[in-house]
Amino acid sequence: MKKVSYFVCSNGYGHFVRMMKICKFLSSSMNIDVYCTRKQYEKFKPNLNVTFKFYSCDNIRWDKIMNNDSPEEDSYFNWLDIYGEIAAQYDLVLSDNLVSLLKYNTNTVIIGSFLWKDVLEDKFPGNNISKLDEKLIKKYNPLILTNKYAETGSLKTYHNKKGFGFGCNIVKPVYWNEVKKIVLLKPSLNYSKEYTEFLEKMEKILILTKYKVDNSPAKTSTCIFFARPGLGTFTHCIENNIPLIALYSKNDSKEIIELAKKVDYYKIGFSHRIDRLFDLKKLNKLHNNKDIYKHIQFDKEGYKKISKFLKDY
Repeated sequence: MKKVSYFVCSNGYGHFVRMMKICKFLSSSMNIDVYCTRKQYEKFKPNLNVTFKFYSCDNIRWDKIMNNDSPEEDSYFNWLDIYGEIAAQYDLVLSDNLVSLLKYNTNTVIIGSFLWKDVLEDKFPGNNISKLDEKLIKKYNPLILTNKYAETGSLKTYHNKKGFGFGCNIVKPVYWNEVKKIVLLKPSLNYSKEYTEFLEKMEKILILTKYKVDNSPAKTSTCIFFARPGLGTFTHCIENNIPLIALYSKNDSKEIIELAKKVDYYKIGFSHRIDRLFDLKKLNKLHNNKDIYKHIQFDKEGYKKISKFLKDY
């Protein structure tokens, strides 16, 4: 049985959730060590047949990068020095957007729909993390497993990739003709006051209208989400046919801005830049979700299919 490691990006919780869903289907056929932060593990405490090992330092933390206006190279390369040597010991490395592990183990499969080298290069041109990742990609041409609907940056034109659908279940669609609530979803790391301040303003405005407002993800699908469109939120909306108001800041990552624009492209809601005046007329037009979702069909069960692919890899 292969000895496999899965290195989770330490930024937020979405990367950890993806790992859980992939390992749920994969762990029966592989011995898997999962490297992640203790905070990520404690958030979910998943019952998986894997061995969890906690980082002694972070790799990427977008909140720290934005707060310090720095690519945090010292922190990243400190992590790489420690965990690159560890990655070298495995038959197969599953790397969550963390291209640099290729330096230590060329039998590395990248899982993700964006690359940190693109995000960091956009904010900090010439940074050493992006330089290293670009060099390694050109040298080794690694296999990258993506969500084909959510590819951003250089992954849109990268050739050695295999695209899958959204990592959600196929459920019987629930259609509605009246919105029961608006869900205002704050970013998980809450690193930007811009989003918090915008959502607080929107809550006051919406309360004065016909809408009922909630500040936590709703179990019901008869709602509209206002959210920064990380791929986990995007996927939840696709699974449940929820219209999405994709919020973005001009100062946010290139990935988030591109994902917000994909909401416009797929016509499952609309994007909104949070420093601009919000158009309530556009929101009022989202009076039912059938008209929004009936025009497009997405492939789903992406993580299950990724797991099947990796079993045969």
